[in-house]
Amino acid sequence: MKKVGLVITLLCWIASVALGQVGNFYLTHFQHNIDNIDNQNYAIIQDTLGVIYSANRKGLLRFNGSNWELIPTISSVYSIDLARETNTLFVGIKNDFGYIYRLPTGKEVFQSVSDTIYTNLNFDKTIVWENHVYFFGSGALIKYNITEKKIEQKWQVIDKKEITALFLAEKKIFIEVADRG
Repeated sequence: MKKVGLVITLLCWIASVALGQVGNFYLTHFQHNIDNIDNQNYAIIQDTLGVIYSANRKGLLRFNGSNWELIPTISSVYSIDLARETNTLFVGIKNDFGYIYRLPTGKEVFQSVSDTIYTNLNFDKTIVWENHVYFFGSGALIKYNITEKKIEQKWQVIDKKEITALFLAEKKIFIEVADRG
């Protein structure tokens, strides 16, 4: 029995050496030219034009395939999602939420849609779903209507229970509530 195991191991080793590829892995590192950005990133997304956005503690990083750019926000960006029909990027940040829009000059800037001042809330989940954007963080859930450009509903609790999570699965939005699931 030991001989069979040894033969199988030897055959696998010979096959891996004989069929293995020679050469180095194709690895590369992109060097950014932006001062004062953080190595901590929370989310990444690609828009319909192929531009990559990354939620960074210093703002929103934009990479167009050759250049990095920092889109400043008022605080750390924790979550991002894209409304593909309009190519609009929605972002959840510390104590605020909103979207990125392009000025006539081509520069992209953050526009808040919050109707109140939040404190100690990290909006760490942003989901675009059926003409609405859901911003969730630290127990607060906000539903924003994209077409009407207004907040439709806010929740802190449901049935006197704290909201603990928000997620998209099977093309449906689910809310997790403490002690209920």
